[in-house]
Amino acid sequence: LGAFSLEKKKNKKVENLVCFTLGTGFGCGLILNGKLYTGNGVASEFGHTTINFSGERDNCGNSGCLENYVSIRALNKLIKKNGLKVNAFELRELALKGNKKAFKIYKEFAGFLSVGFVNITNTLDPEVIYLTGGLTNASRFFVGAACKDARKKFFKGMNPRIKVNTKNLSLVGALGLVR
Repeated sequence: LGAFSLEKKKNKKVENLVCFTLGTGFGCGLILNGKLYTGNGVASEFGHTTINFSGERDNCGNSGCLENYVSIRALNKLIKKNGLKVNAFELRELALKGNKKAFKIYKEFAGFLSVGFVNITNTLDPEVIYLTGGLTNASRFFVGAACKDARKKFFKGMNPRIKVNTKNLSLVGALGLVR
């Protein structure tokens, strides 16, 4: 748990934290009231919440799961749909060179990520939402737009800090469970 503790103000720790891992899939971890939330054992499959009831069928059996829109696989589908012949990691290089199609793809991706921000915030009212995983290396191209869009849709009084950590926080969390 110590790995998840953040200083909010001097000597006050963050008690409610969400961590989204943006990678091959969409992972989610929850610290609620200062404790790792595990539910009945399989909690926090937030990537499998439905954001589009008529969306593509997911490998979990549901349709329109958030993971189908916010993951490396999802970004690769957006890239292909927009006619580029690169992968999710090469897209970052195109964006760094100013490619307009790359910016368009990241903007669409940001719209889906903002839905995740809004849904988790309006449900749990976390103090902080952390982003980690392989896609965070390109976060400068989509996180700002996702935050801007989400902030318009949060319930009144809800305003989590959204932070990016390009280190692999999933491993840090796993290590914390083994201790």
